[in-house]
Amino acid sequence: MSKALQAKVNELFEATKGLETFEEMQPYCDDFNIWIKENTTYSQKSLGTVLSRYGLYKKFKSLPLEQEVNAVPVPKLDKEGNQIGTELKHYVLTQCGLKKQDWETRNTTTRATDRLTNGNEIDPDQYLEVVGNLLASDNPHELAVGLIAVTGRRPHEILARAKFTAIDGEEYQVMFEGQGKKRGDKPVFKIATLYPADYVIKIHNQLRKEPDTKALLKKVKIEFPNDTAAQNRAIDSRRNGSLNRVVRAYFGEKESSNPVLAIRHGEEQDNCKALRAAYAALATERDCPKGIGEKMLHAARLLGHYVGESPTDSSLRQTVTTLGYLDYYTNKPVPFPAVERERVKVANVRVFAEDIETIRELQQKWELPNQQTTVKNLLE
Repeated sequence: MSKALQAKVNELFEATKGLETFEEMQPYCDDFNIWIKENTTYSQKSLGTVLSRYGLYKKFKSLPLEQEVNAVPVPKLDKEGNQIGTELKHYVLTQCGLKKQDWETRNTTTRATDRLTNGNEIDPDQYLEVVGNLLASDNPHELAVGLIAVTGRRPHEILARAKFTAIDGEEYQVMFEGQGKKRGDKPVFKIATLYPADYVIKIHNQLRKEPDTKALLKKVKIEFPNDTAAQNRAIDSRRNGSLNRVVRAYFGEKESSNPVLAIRHGEEQDNCKALRAAYAALATERDCPKGIGEKMLHAARLLGHYVGESPTDSSLRQTVTTLGYLDYYTNKPVPFPAVERERVKVANVRVFAEDIETIRELQQKWELPNQQTTVKNLLE
């Protein structure tokens, strides 16, 4: 049993250490608790000691904690049981190995329900106008927020991991790879873009070339050379403040009387997660005018909660995570905004005869329209 429990603790940690919403973590906590109940005979009194022995608490205490991201404030008690303050505790530690009273509290939590029953309407025209202004900015933080808003990706995906590839015949869709929080999986799947795909790809390439962005990626790679998840957390942590300030400046402060994006129920301020939720609402409404179930599955695919080469019915449990993002809605049609096309100048470049075949092979492999684009990709 000791080896099985140790493996289960390790599995729980690896699955949740990079997650940043309670909705995403909860299914793993539930699975862990059910496994403990069905496969062990530890008493409630001894369970905490056993879990400590196998490193559960030490592992999660080693992670950087951020309130309302991966941690919640809990009462801090003295030896007599009197509250002397509060302390941040990783969400997983508040959900695993619970006492009966804790389970009762857990099972009466209404956080997600309250958010869904207090949804906010988005005006798609106003939202997309703001996004267009961000994408036209020279400021890298504003570019990043614009790309998050138009693709629904997380900050570390936009800044470091994402690769967007155009799809023939699809003006507002791209193939996306670089999904975070997949514990070793590297899915590639189609997502919507709220602006033309080629424009989004161009702006994303521009952002990744920014000296500020390149310096950040270089720094986190030096700090965490063999830990991509740690790099991702460091990127999110170091850009969280600057990106959220852009969100509030463009989409509305807490005190705004008529914000572009109303603050989500239970939040103090708008942030990049709000943009991810807004994207899911607008892209789903635009591209999937069907039944409620199909809309939810569509949103789950867009957000990367239901992906893979052959997802099964058991994969549908991840759509519970999607549900936590579906508090925005719109009663207006979502347009397909256009952008003014720049005339691209093409110059002749001479290459060695033996290299032209390689360029042709790469063009075919990458499914690019011409050799100019292939050479451009090589340079980038």
